[in-house]
Amino acid sequence: LSTPETHLRVVEFLIGRHWYDLAETECRMTLLMAGPNQPLLDAKACFFLGRCAAHRGDDAGAAEFLSTSLQKISAVPGTRFDFEREIRAEIDWYLLRIAQAKEDRNEMTARIDRLVTFQPTLPQAQLDPEMVIDMVTALKALNRPQEAAQFFSRPFTEYKKQLDADPHDAIVLNNIAWFCSRCDEHTQDAARWATEAVRLAPANAGHYDTAADAAARLGRWDEAVKLELAALRLMPGDWFMLKQLTRFREEAGRRK
Repeated sequence: LSTPETHLRVVEFLIGRHWYDLAETECRMTLLMAGPNQPLLDAKACFFLGRCAAHRGDDAGAAEFLSTSLQKISAVPGTRFDFEREIRAEIDWYLLRIAQAKEDRNEMTARIDRLVTFQPTLPQAQLDPEMVIDMVTALKALNRPQEAAQFFSRPFTEYKKQLDADPHDAIVLNNIAWFCSRCDEHTQDAARWATEAVRLAPANAGHYDTAADAAARLGRWDEAVKLELAALRLMPGDWFMLKQLTRFREEAGRRK
């Protein structure tokens, strides 16, 4: 019979290969088991369930599982997660995204105020670029443009250095295009960079998705639909790309 430890080793393997549904099953099997170290193992299983939920775009589930994981670990005397501050910041990030979707300005303010003071434990560590994107858009929505510009400028400067060093690297072009498009900054450049990334690496679904997002930022909705469809042909059923396609089609329809 498998032990909880074995299930969790399998979970790590599955998550590393983006097989999240299978990983969730292994986590839930762990939670049904019993043993002397079960509280710690349950905490780890909940942590991995939070990771799976995040990759599915389930912000509420991700926040709930990570919070439960911290609660379980804190109930074991003398034990804590490494990088607990990072986990708590991640929870605030997911709750910020939920608040943004609801346009709940009070909750957005509460979460962004916590995030702007967050510093990773390791001095060389960087904030997740996707977290920065949500922070920038939230700060803009809350009419805090100076803070938004500050958080945008750090990753943008690094991306620009990488691009200047190798202007024909498709991944670098895609990364800077995505970051700028999602932050609604340098949108003309973002569209140009994304188009070049597609030209250099036309078999990459993510590059078409970025190009679609950049086209949408410029109001080119029909073009965005075509590009997103191209992305989905390469990666059928991707939940995020399907969501993008729905948004682009709705906007294109409104303008006809």
